[in-house]
Amino acid sequence: MSSQVETVFRREWGRAVAVLARLTGDLGLAEDAVADAFAMAVDRWAAGPLPSDPAGWLIAVAKNHAVDQIRHESRRPGKEEAAARLISGRDPPRPSGLIVDERLRLIFACCHPALDPGVRVALTLRTLCGLSTAQIARAFLVGETTMAQRLVRAKRKIRDAAIPFRVPAGHELPGRTGAVLRVVYLVFTEGHRASAGPGVITDELCDEAIRLARLLAGLRPGDPEVLGLLALLLLTDARRPARATADGRLVLLPDQDRGRWDGAKIGEGTQILDRAMSLRRPGPYQLQAAIAACHATATDAGDTDWAQIAALYAALASHEPTPVVHANRAVAVAMAEGPAAGLAILDELCADSRTSGWHLVHACRAGLLRTLGRTAEAGDAYRAALALDPPPAERDFLCSRLSEISQCPRQLERTTMPTAEEGIEAQVRNIEARYGKTMPEWFAVIAASGLSKHTEVVAMLKAEHGLAHGAAHRVSLLSRQAAAPAPVSADAAVDALYTGKKASLRPLHDRLMTVIEAFGPDVTTVPKKGYLSIRRKKQFAMIQPSAAGRVDVGLILRDIPPAGRLEAAGSFNALFTHRVRVASADDIDTALTDWLHTAYVSAG
Repeated sequence: MSSQVETVFRREWGRAVAVLARLTGDLGLAEDAVADAFAMAVDRWAAGPLPSDPAGWLIAVAKNHAVDQIRHESRRPGKEEAAARLISGRDPPRPSGLIVDERLRLIFACCHPALDPGVRVALTLRTLCGLSTAQIARAFLVGETTMAQRLVRAKRKIRDAAIPFRVPAGHELPGRTGAVLRVVYLVFTEGHRASAGPGVITDELCDEAIRLARLLAGLRPGDPEVLGLLALLLLTDARRPARATADGRLVLLPDQDRGRWDGAKIGEGTQILDRAMSLRRPGPYQLQAAIAACHATATDAGDTDWAQIAALYAALASHEPTPVVHANRAVAVAMAEGPAAGLAILDELCADSRTSGWHLVHACRAGLLRTLGRTAEAGDAYRAALALDPPPAERDFLCSRLSEISQCPRQLERTTMPTAEEGIEAQVRNIEARYGKTMPEWFAVIAASGLSKHTEVVAMLKAEHGLAHGAAHRVSLLSRQAAAPAPVSADAAVDALYTGKKASLRPLHDRLMTVIEAFGPDVTTVPKKGYLSIRRKKQFAMIQPSAAGRVDVGLILRDIPPAGRLEAAGSFNALFTHRVRVASADDIDTALTDWLHTAYVSAG
C-alpha cells in the first residue's frame, strides 16, 4: 500500500464504514464494502494521482460493492429496499438526537449492551478504526487467534440476533459512555505508540481520538470521566513533537526537549482536569490525567514528583488492576524509591502468564537491571522483549540498548556504576571544555539576562550561546542550585513545623518519635512541606501538626480496613492509606503503637 493510500485509509476508513452502515443497516456488509473499495484504490491510485475527493470516491465505490452484495442476498428481508436506496443515491434521513457525528454514533452503536462487554471495544476498533486484528490483540494483551475468534463471534451474534445499530436515546447514554471512552482511549494509545509501521506515532489516530473526546465532552459536559479523558489526551499529546527524532527514532521522556512540548495543549488539559476534579467524582481517566499533568508541568525530568506519581498509580490500580497499570507503577516506584523497589514489582508481573507476553514489561525490567549494573540479566530481558515482536520504532530502540551492553558485557559487569554526582561532574567538565566558559561564568551570563524561569534560561542559552539542549538544561539547573539558600537542618525543619499556635504540640511529636525510633535503627526522617516523613526502606508514616490543635499521623497499611480511630486517609494525603488523630498523650496508646509497627514492618 502506498503512503498516500495508507494516509487516506487511516483518515477515512471510519467515516466510510459509518456512512455505509447507516445506508445499509448492516455493519458487516459496510465493513466488507469499504474494504473492497480500498483494495480497488490500491490498484487504481498507484497508476495515477489521487482523486480530488478521495473520501467521496471511496464511499461511492463502496456503495456499488454493497449493491452487488445485496443483489446476491435478495432473499434476506429488507435487502430489496436497501439496494433500491443505494442505487438511487438517496440517503435515509439522518437520525435525530444528540449525536450528530457519523463515527461517534457508530461507536455508541457498537457498544450495544447486548454484546459481550469484552468484545464491544475490540469490535469498534476493528470496524470503525480499521485496526488490524493483530493490533487489537496487542492492545488487549491476548493472542491474535483468540481476538479473531472473539470478533467473529460478535459479528455472528449481531447477525443472528438482529441487533439494531441505532443511535441510543438520551437516557441510554450514561450506560454506553464507559465503553465509548475506552474505545477513544485505545484509539489514541494506538496512535501514540504505533504498533505497525516504521514511525513512533500515527498522527491521524491521535488527532481523531482527540476530536472524538471533544465531541464527547460537548455531549456530556458534567461527566468528570469524559473531561478526564479529554484532559489526559491533551496532556499526553502535548509531548508529541518531542517523542521522535527527525529520522523517526524513539526519544524517551527524560531525554525529550521540553521546549518543543505544546504549551497550549498543556494549559488546556490542565484547566479541563481542574474542572473534572472539582466535580469530586474521581475515576481512572482523571487519575491518569493527573499523572500526565505531573509530567507535563515539571520544569525538567529531575523536577518530576515521582512519589506523587507512584501514589496516583496505586490509586489507579484500585480502579483498574491491570498489568499495564502495575508495570507503570513499578517504573514510578523505581524512580521514587530506587530501581530495586521497582524491579521487585516487575519480577512479579513477569511471573504472571497474563503479562509475560507483553514486551514492555521485559523492556522496563531490562532498563532497571541495567541501572543496577546487572548487565547479563538486562541483556536477557532485552532479548525477551525483542522476541515478542515489538513495534518497529521500539524494536530499533531496544536493539540499540542491547548493542550497548553487549559490546563488552564482562567489563561492564565488573565496573562500578558511576554515581549521579560523578555523572554530573563529568558533564560539567565537558560543558566547560566544549563551550569555553566555567560554570561561574555561565551563572553570570544567566544573572545578566534577568531571566528566572528554567525554560526561558534554557531557550536563551541555546539561541544566544549555541549550547545543546542537555548542556543548557544542566547549566540552568546548576545556576538555580547555586542561587538557592543553604539547606535547613532536619532539626531546624522540625522546629519550623511547631511555631506559633502549633508550638504546644511539640511534646506530642517528640513522644511519637520516641515510640517510632524504638522499632529499630533503620528508621529515618525526611522533612517535607508541612509534615515529617517517616521511612524505613520506604516511607511508612508521617507526622503533621494541625491548626485544629492536634497532630495527624498518616500510615501506609495496605491490608487493614479503616475502623474507629483508624480512619481512611481520604483527601488528607494521597500517599497514605490511613490517618489517626492525636490530640493528647492518651491517644499515643498500644493500638497506635501496633499500627505504626505494622506499617514499619511492611516497609522493610
